[in-house]
Amino acid sequence: MAKKHNRLQGGQGSHWLQLSLGLVGSLLILAARKPDAFANPQFWAEDAYFFERNYTLGFSAFFLQYNGYLHLIPRLIAWLSSWLDPLRVPAGFVGLSLLCTLYIAGLTFSARHPFKRSLVYLFPVVLIPDAGEVLLNPTNLQSILVAGLVLILISRDATSGWQMAHDAIALVLIGLTGPHVVVLAPMFAFRAFVRKSRYSLILALLVSGLAITQGSNIFSHPLPAQSADLIHPEYALPVVGLRIFSSVFFGGHITSTLPISVTSGLGVLTVLLVTILAARPGPCRRERVLLALSFVALVAATLFRMRFALESSLGSGFGSRYYYTPQLLVVWLLVTALGDTSKMVHRVSAVILMVSLIANVARLRENPMVDLNWELYADRIRNHERVVVPVNPVGWNLPLNTEK
Repeated sequence: MAKKHNRLQGGQGSHWLQLSLGLVGSLLILAARKPDAFANPQFWAEDAYFFERNYTLGFSAFFLQYNGYLHLIPRLIAWLSSWLDPLRVPAGFVGLSLLCTLYIAGLTFSARHPFKRSLVYLFPVVLIPDAGEVLLNPTNLQSILVAGLVLILISRDATSGWQMAHDAIALVLIGLTGPHVVVLAPMFAFRAFVRKSRYSLILALLVSGLAITQGSNIFSHPLPAQSADLIHPEYALPVVGLRIFSSVFFGGHITSTLPISVTSGLGVLTVLLVTILAARPGPCRRERVLLALSFVALVAATLFRMRFALESSLGSGFGSRYYYTPQLLVVWLLVTALGDTSKMVHRVSAVILMVSLIANVARLRENPMVDLNWELYADRIRNHERVVVPVNPVGWNLPLNTEK
């Protein structure tokens, strides 16, 4: 009995060591990808909006919708960062975004994770190539956080009060930080139907409530008038093929210059790959199916969201925040094949993952933001003066016209 206990303790120690190394490695990867975010933290796009609303309205800003839905975590980041000296506020935005990203990566090492705990699930969170505007800013943090919804979706049911509290808090925070909970709510209902456990039902009801909250905001939000002539459904499959398959496995080298029949074929290949990886025999098949269904739901939502700009979406730099999570889910599904009992499946998946990493190494380093000299405006912000601060991307600004 003592030997068994020692083995368990040793196993737990090994997992904690791997997790620690994984998180440190993830930090180093992010520092290598976006060194300027650590050396010279700056606001990105709507970061300025979240700061300004908190600066002007304080706590009441939490209840404001933006773009038709709630952004709880970015507003929480803005509120927490407001306790810092204005000179350090951008660092607070980057640092708290970093912690959220590492949390999602660390969640892959949960004891309730259905697949074997391994760094090959953790590192993709910070290695997804199409993430230029996603990493280390609250504005697009929701694209990373939605992976947390998926990880809770596939996790084993909670067995302790701490685990239950974690799930509830995480679902509320993430669910009220973007529209993704709306499209993933059916997956939680499916999970409850399949597992037939009381806990799964409770989570499904909670997620449904969050989806109704966000959905009611989304559907009541006025949309700008757009001509139906701008919708080109023939580009849907090419978008999937280029922005997911080509980006992940070929480093984006396959482009829209190829005939649409070829890029559409890549889209079909992407769907087939996801289907095969999910449906293949073996352990955790239900969880793999949930990953695949989540992929389909998120891709469908993205195509609908971008329906007036599908042709523009063929370019790798356009709206990268919408493709981060689908790319991550494809990689995770491929990683599950590493544990297949068939040596052939194991080897092929390992080769594909290695080729994918090699193909993308050169483009993992992101271009630095333009230095807009935040420090020149910190004193005026500190003194509550009227000021307009330029922020990235160039052309955006932060107006602080209300004295406190």
